[in-house]
Amino acid sequence: MGTRLCIVEGIGATDREKTVWVFQAQSRKDAIRQFIKLVGEEKYLNAYGERVRWALASVDTLDELGDGAFANREVFSDLHPLRRPDRSITINTRFRPDASEPEITGAGVDFTKLATRRRRSMARSQRITKATSVPRETRA
Repeated sequence: MGTRLCIVEGIGATDREKTVWVFQAQSRKDAIRQFIKLVGEEKYLNAYGERVRWALASVDTLDELGDGAFANREVFSDLHPLRRPDRSITINTRFRPDASEPEITGAGVDFTKLATRRRRSMARSQRITKATSVPRETRA
């Protein structure tokens, strides 16, 4: 998940958006680079002729989800206007999302735990099978 800010020239940051994307990457570093590239930056003139810039300010969380059908898609966004414009953030403020150290939310797949759970489950089912496959002549 990342945080994007909407910055209006002469007013400052006016909106904050939390955005979640699903994509494939080879490493955490690669994932951060890809996230920055996917989210990108958007600049335009609004209806009042003011320059507007949407910028990725930070990469907040990064989770490994395993294989999935989604690729390079935003799957969640939560946009909130700021109570007051933040005048300390100007249209030219540069952010460093590449310097973020994203946390892990726990929403992803922990393949080590998953493999351990599968081994335990298989061992348990084998014990049940062995316990129930007693030869006929010894059954009461």
